[in-house]
Amino acid sequence: MARPVEEIIFEGFKGWSPYQNLLSNLVLPRRLREGELIDAEGVRIGYDGVVRWHRDQFQIETTGLPASPALPRFLMEYKAAGYNQMLALYDDGKLYKLETDWPNATATQVAAAYEVFHGVSWSEAATGLQTSGPFGLLQCEDVLLVGHRSAATQRWDGVDLTNVGFATPTACFVGSSDFSGYTEVDAGDYLTVAADRITALLMPKNSTAYTYEDFGADVITDFVARWNFQITASSGDGAHLYMVGCKNSVGVFSGTTDWFAAGVRRRGTDYTITISYGALESWITTPLSLSTTYYAELKRVGNRYAFTVYSDAGYTTQVATIKGYDGTAYRYLYAGCAYGGGAEADTINGYIDTLTMTVATIGSGQLPAGTYSYYTTFASDEFESMSSNITDIVVSSADSNITLGGILTGPTGTTSRKLYRAYTDAVAQGSRGTSFQFLAEISDNTTTTYTDDALQASLANPLIFDHAIPPRGDILAWHNNRVFMANCASSSQSYEDYDTTNLRNVVFFSELNEPYYWPSVNYFRVGDETDIKALVPWRNFLLIFKENSVWVLFGYESDEFELERVSGEVGCTNREAAAAGPPGVVWQDSDGIMFYNGSSIRRILEFGYASGGYQPPDSSVDVPTVAYHRGEFWVGTNVIHIYNPETDHWQQERLYVSSIRGIRAFNFGRHQSHILAYSVAGFGGSSFPMVWDTGKQFTYWETAGSAFSDYHAPIEVTLPPLLAQPGTEIVPLEVWIDGPWTDYATAAYRPKLFINNDADYSETAGQNAWATTPYAPKDGGVIGVPSGYSYSGGASKKTNAFAVLYIQIKATHAEDFVLNGVGLRYYVRPARG
Repeated sequence: MARPVEEIIFEGFKGWSPYQNLLSNLVLPRRLREGELIDAEGVRIGYDGVVRWHRDQFQIETTGLPASPALPRFLMEYKAAGYNQMLALYDDGKLYKLETDWPNATATQVAAAYEVFHGVSWSEAATGLQTSGPFGLLQCEDVLLVGHRSAATQRWDGVDLTNVGFATPTACFVGSSDFSGYTEVDAGDYLTVAADRITALLMPKNSTAYTYEDFGADVITDFVARWNFQITASSGDGAHLYMVGCKNSVGVFSGTTDWFAAGVRRRGTDYTITISYGALESWITTPLSLSTTYYAELKRVGNRYAFTVYSDAGYTTQVATIKGYDGTAYRYLYAGCAYGGGAEADTINGYIDTLTMTVATIGSGQLPAGTYSYYTTFASDEFESMSSNITDIVVSSADSNITLGGILTGPTGTTSRKLYRAYTDAVAQGSRGTSFQFLAEISDNTTTTYTDDALQASLANPLIFDHAIPPRGDILAWHNNRVFMANCASSSQSYEDYDTTNLRNVVFFSELNEPYYWPSVNYFRVGDETDIKALVPWRNFLLIFKENSVWVLFGYESDEFELERVSGEVGCTNREAAAAGPPGVVWQDSDGIMFYNGSSIRRILEFGYASGGYQPPDSSVDVPTVAYHRGEFWVGTNVIHIYNPETDHWQQERLYVSSIRGIRAFNFGRHQSHILAYSVAGFGGSSFPMVWDTGKQFTYWETAGSAFSDYHAPIEVTLPPLLAQPGTEIVPLEVWIDGPWTDYATAAYRPKLFINNDADYSETAGQNAWATTPYAPKDGGVIGVPSGYSYSGGASKKTNAFAVLYIQIKATHAEDFVLNGVGLRYYVRPARG
């Protein structure tokens, strides 16, 4: 009795099954979904269900980059107004850039492959980045931020790589006076006067030695003076160095009453701070040390004064202070003086340095009496620093102005300093206004004085938040107009009490629309003390991944933030193993690849079953392994799994290189939508940047490279297996194939047709249906299967109960290969034997 001939047609291919391209004894044919292929190497499946060859690997010019074995720590693209650059940071700590022009790019044939931007050299853009550990890379608006746990956050603007922001200024007014303008009286040549320092050498207490400046009659009333000093030696008890004083006449202090002065005196073996008013003297017994720098402040309000010595340049750690009374207004300011009388001739060595004066001038302005408090900031076109420590000056008489002296100059990059002022009509010591408002901007980094005569009503807005620099971390995300940062080694170092511990579960965030400013209150903790692994913004959510949990942050304003745990069963393997796109978020959990669509999480691929036993990267991986690109999620390294959330199917790309240092998507519009990677030990043992899936038909792109033709257009396609019930065997009769392609000039490179029972593209007779593997038919062509071949249950390597037959197509060169459908005519009969 004739057996009925059956026909099966494979068409409308929906994707590739990541569960099928496996070790020979692990295939699970029943896990195939409708339209899925077992193998689809070198091809892509379109939305129309057609299989097409897809060339997507292009080398990028390497001229100017370090030679192998040097490797990049990151490779990415940066696009802003006026710039379209490819950037590479190498393990030598140098940043390299390549100016790109995608719309006009032409692929040029080189030995290994086709090269983009051929003949255009990379150039060294910056040096001095960290050479160890991962980096966090984030483009927000037109700036690329570079985060690292061991260095300050930096930004690349297309030209310069610089630290974000300025360090916090110490004191408000700490510049130096110009002593060269003082008058020196020094009969014994004990003083040496320089522009910013007065040095005393073997100066006796009773000598005639002093310097002074004439401010005008009754001008010096309320003021703040600051300087630093050292005492280096003395000859005995009674040695004196008056550092700063005021007087209404010119001459030595001895024998007059119209003066007061602050200084240091030796008493026994101790050096103590002292202040004298006429014949009266006060001192503090707290001893000072020789050859140690101290920082002094002399503040006068009305006829009250306070002389304080600090151990630090920020004027925060107090050593000793003296308070007292003196006369009214003075004319002359003295610096570096002896007492000038008495029998004591003990000598002293030391110096005073960087004296600054902030003086209220009576009758020269419109300021009312009260306390005026100031701080300053460093500024440039991009940054403004935190505020300095505050300096208070009391104006005891109306109709004054205030000459601010010694205004601090800023670090490299500072182009201006900004002054802020608070006011209260109280004049008691310690009084201070509650609101600091903008006073003025000094539009250079050299001027150290400013005269304040501004009424309070004319002042501008205050600083509304601290301009603290970013923390030090390497997981960054741009979400709802803020930068978020995790995996930090320290909080913002703009604060003296910055944290370096207990930060594993902390997320810091910048001010709204201010990626450079990170106030100390801008942080929150996520779950227990385990590490945060990744931050991924998506729609209005910020997904926060830990090793065994997933959290979502909601809210725009910081006081509206809400943190919710969406899973306590899955997490993310590392900082580079997650990416978002319009359909959702894909990431690598320790057990598989997960997908979140805003309402639920599901595992879309289990590790251990996927292609080649593919496993997730561990926490030490510091290159990106997940990217969203043109509607699909790319996952992996040199074997890429591509997931299409719209069709819920997979495709794959197998790259003909030894390994890949990360995959980054670049999606900035027409001709600029592609995947960027770095090939390690690729063709001919070389390493180079490469680009896939450009979305652009480069000129001459379809021709093979001249030396490595296997890079050109290889394909491998395995259709779903044909299964027979236990106890039966399959007898194939003929195969037809609907699909056009060009027959390559070398016949051996053309697509071949395989029918076998192991899906290994075996050409062994008996295992394969043909003794000599035939070329595959095309355009609806039919090829017969030799009689006598069948596949019975129990013979397959990949199943125990079913007879399995695989149809495969393989070619070394198939640059215009298209597969619309494949048909097989066969019959099934009882197994023999």
